[in-house]
Amino acid sequence: MPPQAPGPPVPGPSTPQQPLSQFPPPPPVERPGAPPAFTVILDPAHGGPDSGAHGDPSEEGAVEKDLVLAIALGMRRELERQGVRVLLTRQSDTGLSINDRAAAANGLGVGFFVSLHVGSTGEANTAETYSFGTPHGGAPPAFVPRPPGIAAVRWDDAQAGYVVASRRLAELLQVELAQKLPRSSDVPQFAEVRQLRVVAHPAVAIELSRVAEANPEALEKTAAPLAAALFKAIAAYRQPLEGRP
Repeated sequence: MPPQAPGPPVPGPSTPQQPLSQFPPPPPVERPGAPPAFTVILDPAHGGPDSGAHGDPSEEGAVEKDLVLAIALGMRRELERQGVRVLLTRQSDTGLSINDRAAAANGLGVGFFVSLHVGSTGEANTAETYSFGTPHGGAPPAFVPRPPGIAAVRWDDAQAGYVVASRRLAELLQVELAQKLPRSSDVPQFAEVRQLRVVAHPAVAIELSRVAEANPEALEKTAAPLAAALFKAIAAYRQPLEGRP
């Protein structure tokens, strides 16, 4: 389903049920000529009592929370083969708040945050990328500037320093997705949603279509092209920055 609409302000994150820092790092992959390793935080949306979008409830069809977890696990396998360090905000049917996910991700020094969703509408086997911004008009939202000498950043403004970087990543990723999943748009969208706003990394959301797919396994098989598209997009993003996310 589309990224969730922003909720009321939250004073701060709760303690994550499964902090990313506790996840063991994957074994290093030795490949001649491989680019420098980078970190990707995959965020399978929903989980636990929050099922997300449903297929046909009368037929006990697929649910979004299960599909995005299967896709995330498949993407992790593909990306690790390329020498990428991959962390998941959840690895099972666990309910985590948006703040829990952001707190775990923000505890990392560097990385790229990717929230995974499956929509209830749209053309089958297509994908849309979102970065944080106003849906109508496209301009990034206004953030209140920090007073001089204040180093802390408000929780709701964590994305403030990454809006341009996130948009750049979204543009590169959508171009790759349009090649890997034909009929996908080649232009990303903006979404003024909390799960991107509270992340202090280049952050995007990917929404696949659609949960009512007659063959849910076909959606799970998008893990490989999604991983390939993400790897190429991040590599292109990093190139002018001399390897720094």
